[in-house]
Amino acid sequence: MCEPITATITRVITKGYAECVLWENGAPGKRHCIIEDSFGSRRGAVVELASASPREEPLARLAYLAVPVFFAMGCLLGGAGSIADRLTAGGVLALLTFVMAWLMNRRARMRRIMEYRVTRVLAPASDMR
Repeated sequence: MCEPITATITRVITKGYAECVLWENGAPGKRHCIIEDSFGSRRGAVVELASASPREEPLARLAYLAVPVFFAMGCLLGGAGSIADRLTAGGVLALLTFVMAWLMNRRARMRRIMEYRVTRVLAPASDMR
């Protein structure tokens, strides 16, 4: 079994998620990471980390397959206008679908960044008031 990973919380992002700096040779090093399950720890707390459970590959990539479908729908249902109007309608629908797929993938990438989860708090943050 490998030795536990120690880190210091540098920034609390949102409830349950925080940014921390990993320790190297008993002192804070240069490597930063995002952790989950931070147990309500505050900035400056020293925590022990374990590897986060691997997440399933997101289905967000399937959204990119909808782009040509929406382009074809826009072309077919673009009304009784000219070919240019139909292509414009298809292009707008395809662009909106692409943006939606990109945003879904961005969120999925952020969730995959979570490498570690907190197993216990070694030293709570000192009150800096």
